[in-house]
This record gives sequence, structure tokens and C-alpha cells, in this order.
Amino acid sequence: FPKVNCPQFPPVNCHHDPGPGNFVAGAGQFLDWEYAAVGNPLFDLAVAGQGLGLAGGLDWARLAAAYAAAGGVVPAPVAARSLPAWAAFATAGGRLWSAAVTGWSCS
Repeated sequence: FPKVNCPQFPPVNCHHDPGPGNFVAGAGQFLDWEYAAVGNPLFDLAVAGQGLGLAGGLDWARLAAAYAAAGGVVPAPVAARSLPAWAAFATAGGRLWSAAVTGWSCS
């Protein structure tokens, strides 16, 4: 695997599955916390961004700026540069998870 230079930030509590199906919009709350753990907040932000339709090349910088303005631990320029990679990672992880739970095989 290629070496990736990832800036270090304080670990924070993360949901790890903050898609639209786990969010109650009227209450502003997330459901389904079985994957919650300390982690990198950019993973949660990327998954949430995908749920908002940002994966198609929409404005990751705007999401990063809103995150930073709300008190996020990652500076907006760093988050904006990192979010597309985290989104790709989340997509790959979701496909692997789907394959695992549906009994996909290589034969």
C-alpha cells in the first residue's frame, strides 16, 4: 500500500455509520450506535456528505467549512482536501460489508 501522510488530530467519538437512514432530521439525532467508537471525524463527515449527495463531485469544501465553523477538530482546508479520499474509503468499506453480509464468494 502507498504511504499516506495523514495529519494527526485529537481522537473524537464517531458514529461510523451516519448515513441518512440513521438520522432523525426533525430531532437532530442519530440512531443505530453499534459501530460508535473513537475515530477520525473525517470518516463520519465523508459518509454524511455522501448521504447528502456530495459524492458526485459537489462542494466538499463547503461541507468542510461548515464542519469547522461548528467547532470541528480538523481545519477546513485539511478536511476539504481529505474528504474525497475518505469518501472513497467509505464506499469501498460499504461494498466489502455488503459482500460479507450477503454471502458473496469468489468462486
